[in-house]
Amino acid sequence: MNHGVFIELRLSPEKMPNKTVVATAGNVPRSLRSGRPLPAVPHFKRSAKTQMDIFTHALLPVILTNAIVKRSDWLGRWGLLAIGFAGALPDILCPHLSLEARMTSWSHGIPCWILLSVILIIVAVFSRGKITICLALALSGAYFLHMLCDAISGGVDFLYPLGSWTWGRYWVDPIWWIPLDIICFLICYWMFRIEPDLRKRKQKAEQDASGNRR
Repeated sequence: MNHGVFIELRLSPEKMPNKTVVATAGNVPRSLRSGRPLPAVPHFKRSAKTQMDIFTHALLPVILTNAIVKRSDWLGRWGLLAIGFAGALPDILCPHLSLEARMTSWSHGIPCWILLSVILIIVAVFSRGKITICLALALSGAYFLHMLCDAISGGVDFLYPLGSWTWGRYWVDPIWWIPLDIICFLICYWMFRIEPDLRKRKQKAEQDASGNRR
């Protein structure tokens, strides 16, 4: 099957568009999955691996949520785990290993995100407090954060499969993906292991000092 030949165009800085590279009909790469032309994205290349690792997608919303709201009641016992799962959900629903496949991934578009958000809010309304509206919004936010992370790591077709609106580029170089995973792991280890232990030791020391004064 002939899918055509993709020719990479190098533009001078004064001719380089801000967001996307305009491609002609003759050199637009086509998706191997759907056969439709792929939206033009700066530095687009067919690659064996052009996606941010799922670990960063899962851990980043957990880190942000814990840093902003700490242990709020609406999180419940499993709230942070659910938020981490929601952050990785787009890749779980529609796995992909290339930027080309991501551009035709229905789980990485705004239509899917809106549908998921509506379902989460409906479940929260009828769950009688088991899932709060705040948690539903946090899960929705974690899902959308995944899309934003992919946008700055190659680009996303935000309207697929109902339309086409591609935004993004490689602001985050692929060389940083594994270091980002490690950084997120270390931050989580600090937040959920080292910091609570230090807090307990400090409280114990204060109690001991208070007891000695008496």
